[in-house]
Amino acid sequence: MTEAAINTGFTRDLYVSLGEPVGETDNKAWVVRVQVKPFVDWIWGGCVLMALGGLLAVLDRRYRVAARAGSTKADSVSTANAVAAS
Repeated sequence: MTEAAINTGFTRDLYVSLGEPVGETDNKAWVVRVQVKPFVDWIWGGCVLMALGGLLAVLDRRYRVAARAGSTKADSVSTANAVAAS
């Protein structure tokens, strides 16, 4: 069975896993795997930053006013077309 540990830092994560014993039981040698993963935690920070940007865009009043003005203009054009057709 493999034993694993993670040491988290600001710019990197360090993964250490202790694997199976190698060779004879008297040898006391083990397989050890060490991996350095840089900036893994920053992926979550990027997701949070994108979510905040999306929320800021949704809450921006300029977009709601422009959408409302566009729908009013489209309603008036369709009403004028309906009046002209009858």
